[in-house]
Amino acid sequence: MFVTYDYAAGKCAGFKTCEQTSSELCATCVSRQKNCPSAPWVMAVGGYYRYRRNTTELVSLDPVRHPVPECLKTLQPYPYGVNSANGGTVRGV
Repeated sequence: MFVTYDYAAGKCAGFKTCEQTSSELCATCVSRQKNCPSAPWVMAVGGYYRYRRNTTELVSLDPVRHPVPECLKTLQPYPYGVNSANGGTVRGV
């Protein structure tokens, strides 16, 4: 079972198989297997209320079992300043 979430439309759809994906079909969609394990990291981008920032940071949800690797502790800044923070999970390697 696969799920696709279209964050622009705010809709979620389930599929039996996922033979291919393409950003050309849906540039605002994210797909994954329904039963895949939870992500150990969250990538956060942005600043805070009234202050635009382009800071990018990877944070571990379980720093003891899944620490952020040294090579990912210093990330490139986001190309634009963002009010408030935005984030999403990142699947561990």
